[in-house]
This record gives sequence, structure tokens and C-alpha cells, in this order.
Amino acid sequence: MISENILWAGLITLLSLLIARFVGDRLKSSNVPIVIIQSAKGLIIILGVLASLEKLGIAITPMLTALGVGGLAVALALRDSLENLFAGFYILATRQIRQGDYIKLQSGEEGKVQDISWRNTTLLQANNNLIIVPNSKITTSIITNYSLPQEEINLSLSLNLVANENFSQIEEIILKVATNIQENSPNAAPNFVPRVRFVSFRENTLELNVIVRSKGFENIPALRHELLSTILSELSSAGLIKQKTTYPDNA
Repeated sequence: MISENILWAGLITLLSLLIARFVGDRLKSSNVPIVIIQSAKGLIIILGVLASLEKLGIAITPMLTALGVGGLAVALALRDSLENLFAGFYILATRQIRQGDYIKLQSGEEGKVQDISWRNTTLLQANNNLIIVPNSKITTSIITNYSLPQEEINLSLSLNLVANENFSQIEEIILKVATNIQENSPNAAPNFVPRVRFVSFRENTLELNVIVRSKGFENIPALRHELLSTILSELSSAGLIKQKTTYPDNA
């Protein structure tokens, strides 16, 4: 009888491990964040171990009581880790930050979210470096998510033109260039009509903004380069290159 119980306990433990592995693989193939995968696997294994102990005739109620008391001490010792764990669950539950989003923290760190684990969130910078940010810092920081409410984001290019130029011709050329890039560039979002807006006139210069829309935050540098270089080329070909040009870092 005892040997039979031991056999059943072993089978239950083995089955729980196989189920945990199967569930983990299925969740991983569905691009579920690792914190959820690890939690699900851990819960399945714990239930399997408890069922095995029960099969062996070991009362688990006193053990759970002891674990409750001991767990309090462990929780105090692992306060930072548990804080990051629950912060990770909060991040996933609110979906204000998702895997693949491009974010910027109040402290200046920015990048594309690669992973949200039980302890930290990993950001990939444009220069291919990784930033490891504790989940608790994510939940307590002011964050700009450039991927929400939608991936597409406007790019505003500022041009300062000397006052003796043919403004109507310049506006026509710039709008034509912007429209062509918006319709054909792989970095530009579809179904957006570019705009040219005169902003101010001072010190013999006229400031205008060229507004186009990018597919995403990471496409902005390439789209800005394409737009600026093409505008300068077209204005130069038309003999209107006497303007001084500036463009901002922000979109």
C-alpha cells in the first residue's frame, strides 16, 4: 500500500512537471510575458507537490500554517523582489505598457520594450544597448508611451526662411515633396494628408512647419532625414536655397 502511494505520488509530481512545461511552451509560443509564464508554471508545480504529499498521507494543513508564518518572514526579507513581482503583474494587467512599445521614463531612459519579467522590464535602445529597469521603478515613474493610443505619430519639421523669398512657390514645393514622401516612404503612415503651416514672422525670417505622420516612433529619424534632404534638394533645384533651416529633436 505504501509503495503504491509512493508510486502515485511520483506519477502526480511527474505529471505536474509535464503539464507545467506544456503550459509554459504554449504560453511562450503565444508571446505571453515571461512573468505570467513563470507564475503559471510555478503554481502548477506547487499544486502537484501538495497533491503528492496528500497522497503519501502527509497532512499539508500544518505545513501550510507553518509556511504562512515563515512566509511572512520571507516576504519581509524579499520585500524589493516581491514589490517588483507585483509591479510586473500591475504593468501587464493595465496594458499601459506592452511588449514592443517604445517608451521614455521621466529619468531619461528610453527604448523599445523587449520583455516584462517578474523582476524587471528590459528596454532596447536605438544603439542596440539594453536597459534593465526594475518593475517598481516603472510603476512609480512618469512615462511617455509613444506607441499609445496608436503606433502612428506626427513629425513636425521646422523651417526658417528669409523674408525676400517667393513664399507661395516654396509652400507649393514643400507640400508636393511632403505628399510624395507620405504616400511612398516605407517610414510614413498611410492615409494622412501632410500640412504646411506658417507659424511666425520675425527678424526678417518666416517660420513654417511641415507636418507628416510616421508609422511609429522608431521611424521618425529616417522619415525626418528623407523629408529634410528632399525638401532642400527641390528648393535648391528651384533656386530657392537661400533659407536657413532648423529642425527640432522632438516630434
